[in-house]
Amino acid sequence: MKLAYTIVTIALSVSFLVFGIAKLLRVPAMRNLAEHVNFSVNSYVLIGMLELAAAAGLLIGFAYRPLGIAAAGGLFLLMLGAIVVLVRNGDKPKDWAPALVFGVLSAATAGLAIAA
Repeated sequence: MKLAYTIVTIALSVSFLVFGIAKLLRVPAMRNLAEHVNFSVNSYVLIGMLELAAAAGLLIGFAYRPLGIAAAGGLFLLMLGAIVVLVRNGDKPKDWAPALVFGVLSAATAGLAIAA
C-alpha cells in the first residue's frame, strides 16, 4: 500500500507542478485554454497557484499525512470543477477526460494516504 501511495503521490505532484508552472508562466497553451473556457488569464494564474500549493502539500504529506490528504482532496475538487466548466462549455468527453483521470488519481491518493 505504501509503495502505491508513494508512486501515485509523486506522479500527481510532478504533474501539477508542471501544470501550475505553465499557468504561472502564462504559456500560450494555457492562455488558449483560459480563453476557451472564458476565464481571464489572471484567473488561470490563480488556478496555477492552487495547483502548485496542492503539489507542495502532497509532497509535504509524506512527513505530515493530514496535509497530503487535504491536498489530494483539494485537487479532486479542482478537477471536479474543471469537468463542470468543460461540460458546461460544450466540450466532448475526450476534452475533459484528462481532468477526470487526474480527479480519480487525486481521490486514489487521498484513499491510499489514509490506508498507508
